[in-house]
Amino acid sequence: MLQWRSGIEFGDIQLYGKGCKHWEYGYQTQDINDTVQKLINSQLNFFITAHGDANTVSTLLTVWPNAKVIVLYNFTDFVNIAVKLKTKSGNIDSGNANINKYNTVLSGPDWPSWHELNQALFNVNNLDKKYDIVKNEINNFYPWRDVTNPIVGFDVSTFFAWELFKDEMQQLYTWFEFDDFNEKRLKSFWEAYIALHI
Repeated sequence: MLQWRSGIEFGDIQLYGKGCKHWEYGYQTQDINDTVQKLINSQLNFFITAHGDANTVSTLLTVWPNAKVIVLYNFTDFVNIAVKLKTKSGNIDSGNANINKYNTVLSGPDWPSWHELNQALFNVNNLDKKYDIVKNEINNFYPWRDVTNPIVGFDVSTFFAWELFKDEMQQLYTWFEFDDFNEKRLKSFWEAYIALHI
């Protein structure tokens, strides 16, 4: 799978060039070509990956100020499978986006459950008022309220069930105001992608 996945997971480097690895640190390098610069300054929808926390996303947004943000949530089961398949060590540092770290190190007795935090897209502004007393403390570890760009969530647990995944993708298409949803193509991709993870 380590060799084959590059054929299905078209990455940022292939699209934007090697300079994109510096963008998560806020550096606009000389590697930005004219086409990429036009994308940065446009209102077009395109994608870049940020495997990190809200701070990583905020820094990336200094390079891509017009970006809309998709926050992945309910990802624990998927990550546990994918990491074993995609890394030689079978380990990955997921920072504070880790259910075990949340439950044993970070959260206090007055904090929301991991599920509640996921449903809130890790943004304390989306939590119930009963957590007001601890929202600032939570935001120290999950500073998503500081990301002011438009944000939508995507439930990664839907990857394991075609109908749920399809519905989640349709919601994304609606949010982005795309009008070219193609269920047949999506299902073809989903079948190939999920076959790597079951």
